[in-house]
Amino acid sequence: MFADPLQITYNAVVKDLPKVNQDNRSGEYYFDDGTIKFQISIDHTVPGTGQSNESHLIRLDASFYDGDGVFLRRVGAWLATKTYDGEQVTADSDYVVSALVGLLTAGNIDKLLGREN
Repeated sequence: MFADPLQITYNAVVKDLPKVNQDNRSGEYYFDDGTIKFQISIDHTVPGTGQSNESHLIRLDASFYDGDGVFLRRVGAWLATKTYDGEQVTADSDYVVSALVGLLTAGNIDKLLGREN
């Protein structure tokens, strides 16, 4: 089970997002200070016994507002992992996710947003 609240660091400031919704396969966390709203969604797709294609998604959306509460934009980032053609092995999935997260340095994120490939 994830912590409640979840903590993120945005622009060097820690934000607490308390859980606002949960069921067997998903959960949502939320923060709103009037100028920025954060929402974290966690979703799991678990196939029936003996079937493949188990997947897990964590997503962070940030909605930005001006001082008068007028919506400006929304930015989202997510990470998904999926096991194809066989049973999920947690260690294998962990290594793949960790490898990708390790690649996402500030410099490489800037390159990605700068449309480099």
